[in-house]
Amino acid sequence: MARENNTLSLSGTATTDSVVAVKGRTATAGRQGRFWSDEVTVSNVLGPWAGPLAVYATNPAGGSNVMRIDSRAAQLPAVSQSFSYDLDGNTLSDGIWEYQWDAENRLVRLETTVAARTAGFAHRILNFTYDYLGRRVQKQVMDGVTSTEISSQRFIYNGWDVIAEYSVSAGTTLDKLQRTYAWGIDLASSLTKAGGVGALLQFANTPTGQSYLPTYDGRNVASLVNLGTGALAAAYEYTPSAKCSATRCWTMPSVRMPSSSRPSGGTPRPAGRIMGEGIMTRGWGGSSEGIQLGRKVGSTCMLS
Repeated sequence: MARENNTLSLSGTATTDSVVAVKGRTATAGRQGRFWSDEVTVSNVLGPWAGPLAVYATNPAGGSNVMRIDSRAAQLPAVSQSFSYDLDGNTLSDGIWEYQWDAENRLVRLETTVAARTAGFAHRILNFTYDYLGRRVQKQVMDGVTSTEISSQRFIYNGWDVIAEYSVSAGTTLDKLQRTYAWGIDLASSLTKAGGVGALLQFANTPTGQSYLPTYDGRNVASLVNLGTGALAAAYEYTPSAKCSATRCWTMPSVRMPSSSRPSGGTPRPAGRIMGEGIMTRGWGGSSEGIQLGRKVGSTCMLS
């Protein structure tokens, strides 16, 4: 199986009278109201690519041009991205990550490939731990160069619902409470029938003392609103197939939103197989870019 990655998509918002352009492009970005988007080609013909991208925005003000330059790190797999699978259908490699699964088809380890590291991707190792019910209870991120721990998180459940997230010292000892989650009735007016779609009511970021309320576009999380100020903290956009296509965060340095599900009746499904979708899994497999909660709030963007 293979997938083409010919261009890198960029998007964002700017005032309607601004002119937005991506460095290296001869044309300005397309506009629709405040929204702008563009696609760029990068040097990923022979393998994965990683590097900075700069976006320029100019806005006439008081007779003089005001310019803002945003530079972000970006990554893109090879133009022709190949996938390999084991006999159970689980992804073993996608050219960026190498995957390891246990006998229960649960994702237990991720490591960036040699090709990705050569291209400039950080050497990272992610380890996942599960309990006897198959719930992912810990995520550990390691520096593959120094073999030191970067972060470790422990997830506390009420049934299949994650209600708290703790940092873990040295991978074993609960340290500080990081986030708490409050759940309610889902789209089927039930605690279980819709697998939790639309059921996340609020989550609190303990270190910052801020709480956030999700809004929905029917089934997907469309935005996060700061409970204390009413200000928009983050917004999410989706493709017609409900795959997250863009994320914009204003007041939050990192947002990890729930993104796994269970079928109605409360019976957990087997670990999801990663089928050409990078490091996002369906079901209970776990992900390197999210917290894979036991219930699904709808499709959401995943940030590490």
